[in-house]
Amino acid sequence: MLGNAARVQVLEASALGKNPANRRAAIARYAEPRGDILVDGKPVTGSKDTGEQLRHERTYRDGPLYAPVTGYSSQTYGTSFVEHAQDPVLSGSDPLLAPFPFWGDLTRSRPAGGDVATTIRASVQQAAYRGLAGRRGAVAAIEPSTGKILALVSSPSYDPGLLSGNGPEVSRAWARLNGADAQPMLNRAVRQTYPPGSA
Repeated sequence: MLGNAARVQVLEASALGKNPANRRAAIARYAEPRGDILVDGKPVTGSKDTGEQLRHERTYRDGPLYAPVTGYSSQTYGTSFVEHAQDPVLSGSDPLLAPFPFWGDLTRSRPAGGDVATTIRASVQQAAYRGLAGRRGAVAAIEPSTGKILALVSSPSYDPGLLSGNGPEVSRAWARLNGADAQPMLNRAVRQTYPPGSA
């Protein structure tokens, strides 16, 4: 009996961990706060402790302003944009965040999520957002000498915090945002083509 238990825990652990019926992966994913996305060195994201089984939920400061950059991190709908592209770092699953990976495998622990710095400048982002004033359109401000993205704005926008959790209100928000004629979840800055400088 001990031999079978050891075989299951050691040899079959990976297959059992990836089984879609196993909620432990989701529970482990949200057990710790995600790292933050930084603009000008300051976090525009955070995590709050829900006290529920999926313990930490993503929060957004100035969500509609930065949504085209951050995207969303949802316990129900996954991730998008920087939240998706940098998910291994933000969630703490990137092997480079674990100084002793073998120890983490034995203890089934995950390092804390790392922060991700963007090249977005808050003042440029705010000016572009105010300039669009809710009209449909996009602004992408790029520093020509370096290629750094200084602002990435899409209008109309949405609050990604509405999608963070996993309850029925999240499903309703998802349906409302995706069904809206104004298409607030469409990131026009990266998914539409506009002539440069057009208004």
